[in-house]
Amino acid sequence: MIQFYKLNSKVSGGACSFYLNKSDGSFFGTMVKQASWDEKRRKGSVNKDSQITVKYSPQEISDIIFAIENKKDFSAYHSSTNVTKVGFSYAESGDKSGFHYNITQEPKEDSTQKKSIRVSLYYNEAFYLKKHLEYLLNEYFASEDAKYEARQAEYQAKQQSKQQSNAPAQEKADEEDPW
Repeated sequence: MIQFYKLNSKVSGGACSFYLNKSDGSFFGTMVKQASWDEKRRKGSVNKDSQITVKYSPQEISDIIFAIENKKDFSAYHSSTNVTKVGFSYAESGDKSGFHYNITQEPKEDSTQKKSIRVSLYYNEAFYLKKHLEYLLNEYFASEDAKYEARQAEYQAKQQSKQQSNAPAQEKADEEDPW
């Protein structure tokens, strides 16, 4: 899992994370909105009730990697009980460049319950994210390959078992009928 905490004194920040659920091979991104800022301690807190979780496909993870490598934009639209819009857009301002990662989510039946969170990542942070997403994709590929190999081994064992169970009957038939 990789996490970014981008909290600020304007209380306009947030935190995000990306991870792979290895048990089912699902990619997830979560985002949570900043709730407060303690000026004395220069530390913010987040509102866990504002959390938005997005399930990404392997292709969408690849699209984010591509966007970072090529300084391009990525967007996604997911619809179930909620409508979720994801944006990952390149931005350049003077000597600073990076990406704005934002998620907007609202229930299909009640658009007044809309949540919107944005986290900005400097380019070096986006590069760090890219490396982690590549690692997660490699983990996913290894898991998928292992599942495939297990299915192939099971299939081969069944085929071999069928051949062995048919072999004694064929040998007996050969013994009885010499012609």
